Amino acid sequence: MASTKKANNVAHSGHTPGPWHLQTIRDRTDEYECFLRPIGLYIPDAISEEDARLLVAAPDLLAACERADALLGELRRHLSGLPAVHANNVLETVRAAIRKAKGE
Repeated sequence: MASTKKANNVAHSGHTPGPWHLQTIRDRTDEYECFLRPIGLYIPDAISEEDARLLVAAPDLLAACERADALLGELRRHLSGLPAVHANNVLETVRAAIRKAKGE
């Protein structure tokens, strides 16, 4: 059942479903290489640890944005005045992040 869900996620979203994690491989000289798993993407030394953590969090961040989009879309129907304006602003920011993540 889990493999069917993953296959559907890849087909639907176009990306490898999470969770993602960093894998560090050290050699005998204590040099290391990092890979983003399960994708297998090599993380060059030029990328900071903070940026690598952000890459790892990408599937979770996209899922959180999609959930926030659904919640805020429903919530703003019940708001008026300034709270509605704030909800719309946040909703547009969330939707822009989703579009950017999906390449739209």
